[in-house]
Amino acid sequence: MAKIKSLEMGKSIANNPHIRVSKSLFGLSESIVYEPTGSRVRLIVIDYEQSDGDRMARLMAQPLDKMARDIIERGVPKGKAIGNYRLEAAQSADGQFLMMQLFQFGDFQYHPVSDAIVFEGEAALEAAKLLG
Repeated sequence: MAKIKSLEMGKSIANNPHIRVSKSLFGLSESIVYEPTGSRVRLIVIDYEQSDGDRMARLMAQPLDKMARDIIERGVPKGKAIGNYRLEAAQSADGQFLMMQLFQFGDFQYHPVSDAIVFEGEAALEAAKLLG
């Protein structure tokens, strides 16, 4: 599992008012909790090749209902072991919270393609379909 400080969007997650990040003794482990439900949050990193990354960027820019229709019709973009796009996400175990942001690798670093998007409640459950 990725650590919050290793993510490009780590500060965005930690600064969300509904998220509590606790570190254990000597910072060896961390606990991330979605406060409204008390659910643990897991961090997800998915890499994409160019074509799937471009499609993911288009999907994330659409309203949630259009995104859901597109996923039903064409499926979810497939992650790869190594790609030039990276999706970083934080998802609560109960599915009531999802935060995600897409990055593209260039000039030896990741650059944001999208803003950090936050979904809560039913919208989070629907948007989680993007994760596969």
